[in-house]
Amino acid sequence: MDNSKSWRNESLLPRHASEGWAIWKGGGKVECQNVQEVTRLIKGWNPTNSTLVGAPGRSNFLPPTAIADFQTSIVSKIRGQGLASAIAVALFGILCVALSLYRPEKSVMPVAVFAWFFAGLVGYDSYFNLCNPVAVTNRALYFFWLTHNARSRQGFFTFGALMVASGIIQMYLDESIGIDGAVEQYGFVYERVRAGEIWRVVAGPFFHGNLVHFLNNSVLLVFLGAILWPTLRYGALVVFQSGVSLGALAEMMLGAAQNEAVFGVSGGVFALFGFAIAISWRNKFFFPEGMAIQVSGICVLTAIGAALFSVNSSSLAHIAGFFVGVLCALFVWVPSGSSRAL
Repeated sequence: MDNSKSWRNESLLPRHASEGWAIWKGGGKVECQNVQEVTRLIKGWNPTNSTLVGAPGRSNFLPPTAIADFQTSIVSKIRGQGLASAIAVALFGILCVALSLYRPEKSVMPVAVFAWFFAGLVGYDSYFNLCNPVAVTNRALYFFWLTHNARSRQGFFTFGALMVASGIIQMYLDESIGIDGAVEQYGFVYERVRAGEIWRVVAGPFFHGNLVHFLNNSVLLVFLGAILWPTLRYGALVVFQSGVSLGALAEMMLGAAQNEAVFGVSGGVFALFGFAIAISWRNKFFFPEGMAIQVSGICVLTAIGAALFSVNSSSLAHIAGFFVGVLCALFVWVPSGSSRAL
């Protein structure tokens, strides 16, 4: 399925049968007396909100920014809130720098770098992307499609179930034989892999170093899974596992000599990032305006965060996984309907 032919298709939105004002929220329709009531009910709306508006003369419910009565005020508000958030995060970064200079022994400079990059990402999106009603409407259509599409939900729950299962298994093994014993028996231990235990290349990286590491990978996986499942279906698992395994092998062969094992499925996460970014090069309508830059920014932000906050970050696994995803998108994947499609 081609994402751009789905999320951009307004005919797939809920039908607005009446001639008056109404909103569509939470799967149900709410009749409104006038435009003022609609304005009150959609207060706080943003493009990730699935609330839609039915206007007189319109056959479908639409994002508020597709209706002239709300365009100027909502776009201005969203842009202003984004810029204000970016400034606040940037100021927090400056505070971190001041604290680091005042107390060098408790430096939080990595937090400052992370905050500034995040502020730049939010500020860029607010100023250059969400600056007109069409861009905001397309972003809203995309998120509505993402949250209501059956295949997107399938991707979300498939990757979610995979991570929940791996977390439960790790907790059980930690309780029964301890994490060191579990990794030694089942993890991606270099010595064991080199000795010929190839099955560890597939299963071993699913062990995570700590809860934060596990949750970070899980959140990113369900997000990317929801985005890519409509296009790849079960091929998303193939791209993911390829990134996991090849990323771990790259870390083993080219990484720091003192490391003895690889923890985490980050290589697979970056493979999905690479696929999503590269497929947007092939199809400029795969994402709405500016969304590819945001996904790229989240990818870079994830890599920076891992490098700054974890001394044992598997950077080579991240890089290798990313290029696995890019290569899959550019040279392996073809549009659905072809006999060569994943």
